[in-house]
Amino acid sequence: MVEFKKFGKYQEGIIVSLLSRSYEAYFQYDPKIEAVCKQAWGEYDKSVFENPETVGASGFISSIGSRIIGFASWDPRQHPCGVIGHNCVLPEFRGKGFGVAQVKEVLRILKGRGFCKVMVTTGEHVFFQPAQKMYKACGFEELERGFVDEHSLYGTVTYKHELE
Repeated sequence: MVEFKKFGKYQEGIIVSLLSRSYEAYFQYDPKIEAVCKQAWGEYDKSVFENPETVGASGFISSIGSRIIGFASWDPRQHPCGVIGHNCVLPEFRGKGFGVAQVKEVLRILKGRGFCKVMVTTGEHVFFQPAQKMYKACGFEELERGFVDEHSLYGTVTYKHELE
């Protein structure tokens, strides 16, 4: 069974480590974005642990027993619309429903806090097809396609989910 634990139970560096391991295969397609991503992830990781009552309270680490399998986060600042942020499942745990479990936990938390809509953006590249399927399996509907920034070679897909 998957457990969801607060970021504060771990040490700074865990988030950037999980994201780096999860995106290794993607960086083979888009190597120029690796440094940009890792810098941004490092800043996010630092912010989580420096701000435990705000950024650090908006996510969790997922584990099975003592084995960390991934994490999920959200941004509550656009209430009543929540935004799913950085999240991943380590490669060796993919395809087993853990991503869906993480997203459903985020949706449960946000609904409990009075959010009525949740947005998420993922990549358009084939690497992100499992994420696209996961969001659809959790009830998200495609809203639009676009680009994150000039650093990436590939586009994005934004999804929305209405909470009932």
